Amino acid sequence: MRRLEGQAVFVAGGAGRLGTATCHRLASEGARVFVTDIDEAAALAVAKDIVDAGGEAHAAYLDLADHASIDAAYTQAEG
Repeated sequence: MRRLEGQAVFVAGGAGRLGTATCHRLASEGARVFVTDIDEAAALAVAKDIVDAGGEAHAAYLDLADHASIDAAYTQAEG
């Protein structure tokens, strides 16, 4: 059973080692994953890997030290 089917998760730092593993695990459990990271290209690559494996994922730039980037990432995730 996919325990997170129908759930959405927002992962800050989703393109680092632990973040990437977390994103893949959440997707394997059925979650719709929003991968965010200060390294946007890496976040996009993680999201692409998840989609290529049959999961649902999106990615965005996120700098937790920049309030505007936090607002932008959450706005994008809600859209």
